[in-house]
Amino acid sequence: MWDFVTNIIGSQPILAIFLAIGVGYLVGQINIFGFSLGVGAVLFVGLAIGGIAPKASITGPISLIGLIMFLYGIGILYGKEFFEGMTGTAGRKYNLLALVAVLVGLFVALGIGQIFGSKIGGDVDDAILLFPDPMGATGGSMCTAIEAYKQQVVGKPRKVIAANLIVTPEYLKKVTSTHPEATVYALRLDRGLSPEDVFDTIPGTHWDKERGLNDHQYIVPGGGGFGEIMNNAYV
Repeated sequence: MWDFVTNIIGSQPILAIFLAIGVGYLVGQINIFGFSLGVGAVLFVGLAIGGIAPKASITGPISLIGLIMFLYGIGILYGKEFFEGMTGTAGRKYNLLALVAVLVGLFVALGIGQIFGSKIGGDVDDAILLFPDPMGATGGSMCTAIEAYKQQVVGKPRKVIAANLIVTPEYLKKVTSTHPEATVYALRLDRGLSPEDVFDTIPGTHWDKERGLNDHQYIVPGGGGFGEIMNNAYV
């Protein structure tokens, strides 16, 4: 029965959209001790659907239209406040203060780096080197971080661990091939753009077929751009 439901959802992306909206709206109305998720519950329901039916992800024009509508809605909702904040007397003052704070932080960071050298720590000889990173997408940043420790820090670690919440096949291939001594731990492997026959195989069995990143290097199904949505910074 459960397989039947997931197959139906996975084969009907439009159904998945309206299911996420409808169920998410209802869940958002639940109030517990004065707290409710509101429309934000749609995000969490979408995550759940993506977890049980990864093939329900939408690509192509519909996905682009959805992103455009989201950006349009944010613009309409906060447009007036944005320009008032940029042009008003108080807005100019706070923007100048923010600019000064950023510049001061930059110069302080550069100064500390020049005085004390590398900021990535001391001797790691026989230590467990842990790199926590919520989302492992392409693997480029993780490989750069590991390489920085190899080149700039004294000692050879006993073990190198990359700890992630979500990773992609592209991430695993990049990290394990570039730094074979590294061990990757993750709660979930997202390979939603892989052929259907790949889903039942052990990760790494078909590197040439496994895929979890779309053309924008976003993880599919991923976390739905969680950080960008929560901070109104979707790009």
